[in-house]
Amino acid sequence: MQLQNQPAFGRLYKWLWGLCILGLVFTGFGQLPIYARYGLSTLPGLKWSADFYFTHALHEAFAFLFIALAVYAIVIWLFGRRPALSMSGLLRLAILAGIFATGIVRVLKNFHNIHFSPDTLLVADLGHLALAVVFLVTIAITAALSRPWLKTGYYGQ
Repeated sequence: MQLQNQPAFGRLYKWLWGLCILGLVFTGFGQLPIYARYGLSTLPGLKWSADFYFTHALHEAFAFLFIALAVYAIVIWLFGRRPALSMSGLLRLAILAGIFATGIVRVLKNFHNIHFSPDTLLVADLGHLALAVVFLVTIAITAALSRPWLKTGYYGQ
């Protein structure tokens, strides 16, 4: 997929998607106390990364952007041109669907009238973290092997 062959919004979408994934990964791991523990928050400009409540709010903002970008892609697929996903694209999509589903369970547990068993919450929490790590490994492997999301160029062109 050549960047110069994409429409302007296609480039913007690609950059927003990358920023969204990077933000979700950074703030998601920020929910664990690893940034303060390993001194990352002592680097200039990263003191905020040790603040659980700030990284949580930022993670929710990136999750909102993720949902907005996903809804846009679904609308394009349903009502516009239907891009053909490659096998690596289908794999990444399946992993993202799992991350989304476990994230929804994590959000729903915060409502006072919705209750889950402790086992369900444990599976959702560990599954969310495990799928995020699997997604990072998948991104690294597909990037190293130059495997695109789509079989052909931008939206089947």
